[in-house]
Amino acid sequence: EEEEEGEEEGEEEEDQTGKSSIDLHQIFSYPAHLGPIKCIASMGPVMATGGADDTIKVFDSNAQKDMGTLIQHTGAVSSLAFYGHGDLPSPYPSNLLSGSEDGTVCIWNTEAWILYKTMKGHKKGVSDLTIHPSGRICLSVGRDSHLNMYDLLKGRRSFTTKLQSEGSLIKFSPEEGLFYSLCMENNVVVHGAEDGRALHTFVHEKRVLCMAQEEVHIISLILIKHCSFLHLFVDFIFVSL
Repeated sequence: EEEEEGEEEGEEEEDQTGKSSIDLHQIFSYPAHLGPIKCIASMGPVMATGGADDTIKVFDSNAQKDMGTLIQHTGAVSSLAFYGHGDLPSPYPSNLLSGSEDGTVCIWNTEAWILYKTMKGHKKGVSDLTIHPSGRICLSVGRDSHLNMYDLLKGRRSFTTKLQSEGSLIKFSPEEGLFYSLCMENNVVVHGAEDGRALHTFVHEKRVLCMAQEEVHIISLILIKHCSFLHLFVDFIFVSL
């Protein structure tokens, strides 16, 4: 029975060069959106996708079923983020945040899947957003070259600042949220979360396309066009394409 389960979820094998590789198998697929999928987020068994059709689709990966559609935005859904107790044995999100090309950020309650609040802030589309580990604040960057801070308890924007150039990605450090990484074109700037002071800037030759942070240390994986090197600096890892 254990062998059969491993075959369904994927198993680790060795290729001809002796290196280990993971064989992944599709669990289920569903025709979710009428247009391209713009973003995806997951926590525990819950997964959400945002589409160019202005909707959010919610799925239960354990039950392999569609849980429904969230409709509020009037533009493509460009960013999603869950908040909840991810360190529990069976993590389940308490809230979902969504950013859109309509310039708004929405707070959704995941218990009943209802809209809690729509927060205005950007004059153009939202490019990315990140939730502080405390669940009290959220940062977003948009195509209007602004960085916004939102008070999630009051459901409103509490601070905004003009950036030197358009920000495309933003991520809090995952554990205590002492830092956040902000991507602007080919630069990744690490800021202190308490005062927003820039601590270090990583400069790449090409535009940064995506960024992720490891759960224990502050490790960022950066994907850039035309792979050329792997750069390691203290607790940060950058991969260039």
